[in-house]
Amino acid sequence: MVGGATIPILAFNVKDTPSKIQHIIFIIQENYSFDNYFGTYPGANGFPLGITIPVDPNQTNLGVVQPFHLNVTQPVLIVGDELPPGVSDPSQLGDEGNGSMAPFPFDNESINGDLNHAWKVAHVDYDGGKMDGFVAGEGSTLTMGYYDRSDIPYYWDYADNYVLDDNFFSSQMGPSFTNHLYIVSGTNGPTNGLTYRWVWHNGVIDNPVTGFGW
Repeated sequence: MVGGATIPILAFNVKDTPSKIQHIIFIIQENYSFDNYFGTYPGANGFPLGITIPVDPNQTNLGVVQPFHLNVTQPVLIVGDELPPGVSDPSQLGDEGNGSMAPFPFDNESINGDLNHAWKVAHVDYDGGKMDGFVAGEGSTLTMGYYDRSDIPYYWDYADNYVLDDNFFSSQMGPSFTNHLYIVSGTNGPTNGLTYRWVWHNGVIDNPVTGFGW
């Protein structure tokens, strides 16, 4: 399920020294969950057999949603740090004459297609450990969508040949910014007594709102 800022991680062995790990490479895919990429990977701890998620755990009469293969023509979100240095908008990419973008074209790029993964939403998804609030928390059935080998063959090739960490979870059940803090420092605080709504127990738990110098 696509929920908070879960980060798939792959550990690599050096081919000529299979008995010893000499390098570990982190592949950080912001705003994707393990199940979104590898939920159907054979043998992985992905989608349980017959899994369904209620549209609303508090209104079971609204029905359930099963995992489904995403339509690969779904608009692609490319903004911010996903763009090359010096580029602030997808329209700046590629040849101005025909709008093509190297190394391959995004024909339907969008800047408004991201699912919500704020701290509060992630906890609605989690639902006290029931793990049944993904559709309700995100307000979209897209959270149950997944890709497979036909869509992301290179990632599945990595999983075939190296180590797929199928029980890895983000350090914090929340958005990207706080987990970026964990990536570079191993913590989300202390915050020196800040009292903003995105700070809790002296640690950053949500993306800071604009206007605070962040």
